[in-house]
Amino acid sequence: MTSEQRNKCEDIIHLAAVATGATGLSPIPGSDAGPIIAVQTTMILSLSEVFDVTFTKSCAVNLAKTAIAEHIGKYTVSQILGIFPGLGNLAKGTIAATITESLGWQVANEFDRQSRQSA
Repeated sequence: MTSEQRNKCEDIIHLAAVATGATGLSPIPGSDAGPIIAVQTTMILSLSEVFDVTFTKSCAVNLAKTAIAEHIGKYTVSQILGIFPGLGNLAKGTIAATITESLGWQVANEFDRQSRQSA
């Protein structure tokens, strides 16, 4: 990964993590899943452009849903904690941002590997 690609990835991933973290602050349990998947989908598609990797929107949506499913325990706990004002919402936001950050770097590293193999 070039330094330019890394900088673009950092911007894309951190912005998505902040956005999902803010979405996770919603006081209504479960109401954040749709917006979080939308932000993660946009992040994945933006990362694919950084590495010039063809990736469809439906694949990106499925990858975002898979990421939430893989972290379902953390996500479920965050939803339960969300019923407690303040601290619970902070936990939901933190978990959403952490999952998004992790997903972003996993995807970026995979796209980097794919782009180097096809070169």
